[in-house]
Amino acid sequence: MFSSIKLPAISQKSLWEAFFTIGGRFVSIFLVIGTTKFLTTFLSEADYGQLALYNITATLPSTFFFGPLGQGILRLFPVAKENNEIGTFHYQYHQLFSKGALVVFVAGLIGALICWGYGNIKWSIAIMLIAALSIVGSFNTFRYGLQNSIRKRTLAMGLETGDRVLQQVLSILLLWYISGNPLIVLLGYLISSVSFLLINRYYYQKSFPETTQIPIIK
Repeated sequence: MFSSIKLPAISQKSLWEAFFTIGGRFVSIFLVIGTTKFLTTFLSEADYGQLALYNITATLPSTFFFGPLGQGILRLFPVAKENNEIGTFHYQYHQLFSKGALVVFVAGLIGALICWGYGNIKWSIAIMLIAALSIVGSFNTFRYGLQNSIRKRTLAMGLETGDRVLQQVLSILLLWYISGNPLIVLLGYLISSVSFLLINRYYYQKSFPETTQIPIIK
């Protein structure tokens, strides 16, 4: 009965994309495991706990704003593409993201000033690094998602995996050679995200030439 059913042929491109995607996930997972092992060995229990608290705090902007915005962007993109309104779509989502980023930055600045006023210099610096990392990292994530939505999965996965790898490598190098302060890990993450923001901008404009006619976050 099933002999008459013809299964669609799988192209080499699809196989390569699947291999690259799965491989990228495995690389990210093993790198995170290795980095965690290094951090738990290199940092004291108190410093590692402080770093974990920084990382938890860094999820708040994504939970309350950037995450829902990203989901909305990816859902509306197919509609804009079908209606040939890609340029307008990109302009509006950049405007919305810019306003949200400004709110996150101002909230971070206020929090940093409050901590500074109470003499907690570490948390003052951490809050500003977290705010900047949330803005840049979320913007990169939006672009990875949009690249993936136009079937440039290999590019999207390559950029996303490269960003994660560089984050982990920089955090280890900075801890090892500069300072054992957990704040240096956040700095490493931010440097990586900013680097891939620049790389992302190049490939993004190649994928979406309509964006060359509208304001782009630089």
